Amino acid sequence: MKGGSGTKTSLFLVELIIALLLFAFCAAICIQAFSLASRQSHRSDALSKSVFFASSAAELYKARNDLAVTAESFGGVSVDMDTERYIVAFDKDWQQVAANAETDKFRMYLTETDGNVLTIDVYESGTGDSIYSLKVKAVS
Repeated sequence: MKGGSGTKTSLFLVELIIALLLFAFCAAICIQAFSLASRQSHRSDALSKSVFFASSAAELYKARNDLAVTAESFGGVSVDMDTERYIVAFDKDWQQVAANAETDKFRMYLTETDGNVLTIDVYESGTGDSIYSLKVKAVS
C-alpha cells in the first residue's frame, strides 16, 4: 500500500508541474499580446496627432500662400538654413517645445518647393522614423 500512495503523490506532483508550466506559457503569451497592443496604440496615437498637425499646416498654407506666415502661426518654430525648411517640435504629449534632442519627441518639417508646393513630413525624433507625409499646393 505504501508503494501505491507514493506513486499517487508523484503523479499528482507531475500533474501540478505540467499545469504550472501551461499557466506560465499562457501568461507569457498574454504579456506579449498586451505589449504589442500597447505599442500599436502609441503608434496609432502618433499617427492621429501627425495627421491633425499636418492637416492644420496644410490648411494654413493654402489659405495664406506663405510658408513663413504658416510656420510662425505654430510659434516657437526653428529654421534649418541648410535645407531651407521650418521645424516644429513637439514633446511626448504633443505640446510644442523648442527643437532640441533632449526635449522633443516628434518633429514636423515644412519644406516649400518651386510651384508653391509645401511638403509636410512628421518624424519621431529619437528613431527618425517617418510617421506621416503630406504635399499640398497653394492656389494663387
